[in-house]
Amino acid sequence: MVGFASLFLGLVLGVNDVRLVTAGDVARVVVSLDGTEVGQAKGAPWNVPVDLGSDLSPHELVAVGYDLAGNRVASARQWLNRPRPPAEVTVVVERRGTKRVARLSWQSLTGATPKVSAVSVDGESIPVTDPHEVELPDVEPERLHVLRVELDFPGGVSAVSDLAFGGGRSDEASARLTAVPILVEKKAKLPPPDRLAGWFEAAGQPLSVAGVEEGPADVVVVEEATARDALGTIVREIARPTGSGLGFAASRDAVRSFAPLKKEQRVRVVWTSPSHREHAGVRYDLFPRSNEMTAKDGGMLHFLTAVSNVGSDDAPARVADAVAVGALAAAERDRRRAVVVVLGGTSSRDASSLSAAVTRRYVERLGVPLFVWCVGRDADPAWGACQDVATAGKLNAAARDLAAALERQRIVWIEGTLLPHSVALTSRAAAVSLAR
Repeated sequence: MVGFASLFLGLVLGVNDVRLVTAGDVARVVVSLDGTEVGQAKGAPWNVPVDLGSDLSPHELVAVGYDLAGNRVASARQWLNRPRPPAEVTVVVERRGTKRVARLSWQSLTGATPKVSAVSVDGESIPVTDPHEVELPDVEPERLHVLRVELDFPGGVSAVSDLAFGGGRSDEASARLTAVPILVEKKAKLPPPDRLAGWFEAAGQPLSVAGVEEGPADVVVVEEATARDALGTIVREIARPTGSGLGFAASRDAVRSFAPLKKEQRVRVVWTSPSHREHAGVRYDLFPRSNEMTAKDGGMLHFLTAVSNVGSDDAPARVADAVAVGALAAAERDRRRAVVVVLGGTSSRDASSLSAAVTRRYVERLGVPLFVWCVGRDADPAWGACQDVATAGKLNAAARDLAAALERQRIVWIEGTLLPHSVALTSRAAAVSLAR
């Protein structure tokens, strides 16, 4: 057996000690980062220092154990700087006569029984009566189909599993998938998945597409405190009483619904002042986030000015760090996604450990489009060009641009488990770009 004693649950870079645990016939452990060997351990304390560099990026860390004869006997994998859920669900598709059934099993830090919130095949929802077994609809056996299962646990914990089945393969050999967001050009129509062969590659090798879907979109907003204060002028402008008996109620409703997103687009706010927790001797900075909100809860003006900050207002603001954490949150469920950072009218001090430039590169590698909004200006010294949202008309236009970009986004399911930034388009791809 080989396992990781060091679990990197937050964002990490620089040199880190990777501690390992072994059992059985393991005499040597080789540690690789993104496919390149970075060190070996040949006995206790089974520790390998790994340099993750000074640029924040998603990584794959693999440990392989060998016996004294040099035979590979065990391995373990850990993703770094990618979403790490506190709950996981395992799905196995099997035949029952002429039908297919998805068998579900799960584990969670809460230890609680989940609710099956959604099951879909190729983006189409299917009913669930038994949380352990779900009967799947009849599908074309000649092509691959994407099955998605979403479980919700108490305390806001969720687990998602995506896999492919069909296409002439045995059901037990269902493929693990990587979600890759793309942008489809205006008025262009994406071909069906079986005609996307040759459009995507990694390290020069062609990749197989299992499916394409739209589905909900996750938007994470990170906002400077000075921006919230400045946007109050728009609230006062819209909320000006009309003079009629219904004027105040009407103006409150107008503020709440101003600058709306589409009904399938969901918003969470991540605040820039973290709280701190220690676990197993490691200090974690936790950036608080709001509950998920939809168009029923309001528009962007409401989200930017009225959603309460549950964090610590006394801690120094760390905008760039919060944007990096927000990108992780936006990518958690492998859906269409975006991060919006809203900056005030003047540059303010950012106490982040990451620079804006490092965060920008990380968000791009993670495959999360970044939108930068500024109040009263069209450029920021750290973040570069931004979209001015100082007036009601400008904020509404920015919200429309965001909604339109999310409408053009699609999730392409690539067979295999890949680092998101390792996937590239080939010359055969037409009328699309990677959503980064």
